[in-house]
Parts: sequence; structure tokens; C-alpha cells
Amino acid sequence: MPYMLTPVTTPLEGPSSSIPSTGATPTTFPFTSATESLTPPSETSMTSTTAPLGTIFASLAGTWTMHRRLTSNLPYYPSGNFTGTATFTPHSSFSGSSYLYHETGEFLTDTGLVLRANQRYIYVHDTANEKISIWFTKSEGKGSFDAVTAPEDEEIDYLYMELEMERNEAVGGWKGVGDHLCELDLYSGLYDFRVQGNRDGEEMRRFGIQYRVKGPEKDYLSETAFVKR
Repeated sequence: MPYMLTPVTTPLEGPSSSIPSTGATPTTFPFTSATESLTPPSETSMTSTTAPLGTIFASLAGTWTMHRRLTSNLPYYPSGNFTGTATFTPHSSFSGSSYLYHETGEFLTDTGLVLRANQRYIYVHDTANEKISIWFTKSEGKGSFDAVTAPEDEEIDYLYMELEMERNEAVGGWKGVGDHLCELDLYSGLYDFRVQGNRDGEEMRRFGIQYRVKGPEKDYLSETAFVKR
């Protein structure tokens, strides 16, 4: 899951404990305060057995504030906090049932180095098979996003992850799980969609993504909280 990273500052002096946190820590994933938690699910929503993929996918459209905590178990791979913005823009691939996902922001490492980060994917809703999948783009992570470039000019590349949906009984929502083997690195993903029940038109305004990544030179946990603007 590569990034386009551009250094902004040199490391700060002093201990890493002096670096501010975004709040998106493992203990609060995927949301950063109790006020953003969902109300208890209704009896009707808890008995739903089919994920409302149409509602989930439609709700993704727009702009999201995002906070990510990356925790590495390897000393040479940085840990830190990412704060930025993510957009889901309609895309022409797969008969129009897709979005171009684009995130930009700054990654503050625990050593105080600030990096600009840029990442893109294409999200697809396969209505025939009721699946949500995430795909790489050919320009993913390359350079800055040009505002005059139409989303349809972003070319789809190859499959990153297809999600298997199941109930998230703890919060009354839905979760999607999937994985991706990139050479020797295994990416295990969990998508926490905070939408209840199976009712049409019920907008999702919060979701989270967690990746556990293991490989010969990678061993980290990435946790991201998204809140719609």
C-alpha cells in the first residue's frame, strides 16, 4: 500500500512523547470520541442478514476528514499519525458503479518528521454479485493530484481487495474483511461501516479501516477513522 511521500520538515528535537496525537489510537478506533459513537441498534436492524451495500456505497460519495494511526513493530519503518482529507468522486469504470478515492494530508512520524502523503484507489460496487472491491490505479501515489484532471482519466490497474461482508454485532453495523498478498507482504483488511439495518436512504457518516501488514520487511498496524464533512 505505497504512498507518495514528500518531506516537509526535519525531525523535531526532544522525545516523541512531545508530538501531538490525532486521537485515532488503537483504543479509540475507528472513532475519536464517545460523542461520535452510534446509538444502540434497533431490534429490526440487528436481525438484518444482508448488508445494505447500496446504502453503504452511495454514502461514500463526497468528502471525509480522516485520521490515521500507523504503529510499526520495526525500528526502521516509521510509526506516526496521519491527518488529511479523502474524497470519493464518481468514476466511469465498471459501468459507472465506481468512485475514485483520493486522500491527501500530512504524516507526522513519532520522531517528528512531517511528510506529505498522497494515495488513490478505485472503489467498485458490483451490483450483480453484491460485492464491494478496491482496485489500484495506474497513477496511484504518483505526484500531486491535478484539480483539472477529470476522475475518468485515472486508469484502473489491478485488484487490491474484495470485501466479504458480515454483521458487526458489537456496534450494530457491518464490517467487510479481505486480504491482499503483495509479493511477500500480506495486507489483512477490516472495513468498519457504521450503518445500521437494511433501510434504503439511511446515510453512513462514519466508517473505519484497519490494515495489519506482515512481511519480511514490514510489520505494522494502520487504523483510520473517517467522518463525513
